[in-house]
Amino acid sequence: MTALQDRTTVVTLIDEAVAAGAGFCRACTTAGIDRRTYRRWLDRDTGEVRIDARPDTPRERPSQALCVFRRIVTNDSDAT
Repeated sequence: MTALQDRTTVVTLIDEAVAAGAGFCRACTTAGIDRRTYRRWLDRDTGEVRIDARPDTPRERPSQALCVFRRIVTNDSDAT
């Protein structure tokens, strides 16, 4: 995951390179990101850099996850 400050820096550098005459794809490649990543990082309506929402996204518990009781039993049996 990329911090918001790092995203903002990369987007600013790419924008400056393009304004100076560099190609958009070349600037993205030089910065080490894909052009689709650049577009995903920017909000289309405001033009601002978006935060990474993945850590805050609610997720369901995996079906293969052990229940609390099974974890306790498994940890106790590992200790002996």
